Amino acid sequence: KFASWLLTDPEAALILGDVYSVPPVESNSELLVQNNKIDPTVAKAVKLALAKPGDPVNGISGNQELSDLATDYLQQVGFGGITPEQAAQELMDRMTEKLKDIK
Repeated sequence: KFASWLLTDPEAALILGDVYSVPPVESNSELLVQNNKIDPTVAKAVKLALAKPGDPVNGISGNQELSDLATDYLQQVGFGGITPEQAAQELMDRMTEKLKDIK
């Protein structure tokens, strides 16, 4: 009962404010906006995100080899080894090849 109250009750929402982020219960979120306890823009962003959640795991964007490629080129540009334009083209070429291998 306590957990339910903590997460869904308007009284609890007013007490906690944004301690646990914007409340997922829309009426509680609106209550906090009305009482100037949270930013209305942030509440709207959370509402939009909850309406269209993405997949929790994205294998491609979480691929370590692709991440390492990006880090390598970022460092090369940062230390003046290559120009941003060169890095962009080389990174695109290498990632395209790596994505073919991953498929």
